[in-house]
Amino acid sequence: MKQSFKETIYELKYFLVGTLLLISFFVLLVNYTRTTCAKITEESNINSCRSIVYKFKAGQKSITGNIDIGILKKEISFTEMQKMKCIEINYSRLIPNLNWITDKRIIK
Repeated sequence: MKQSFKETIYELKYFLVGTLLLISFFVLLVNYTRTTCAKITEESNINSCRSIVYKFKAGQKSITGNIDIGILKKEISFTEMQKMKCIEINYSRLIPNLNWITDKRIIK
């Protein structure tokens, strides 16, 4: 079934507005990030997907995150990561639960 020209313009308008909102959201997240230290706490296995769990403080709030084991370097063991005092991570000041590890010692 063919769409009319008005319907096509209508859909395109909403697509562009949504895209602009999404880009604005990511620009805000990138501009409002902080770097801090995290500590590796445990190894997790959920639905046969192995991951490493880490914790850090964002202000007064304690945040828990995890990273898939496949992203980590093969030559570093879980016990070696636990011994590290500081794993460098970035987190969003707007949404602290949005965080990622940036430490080159453990990620590929």
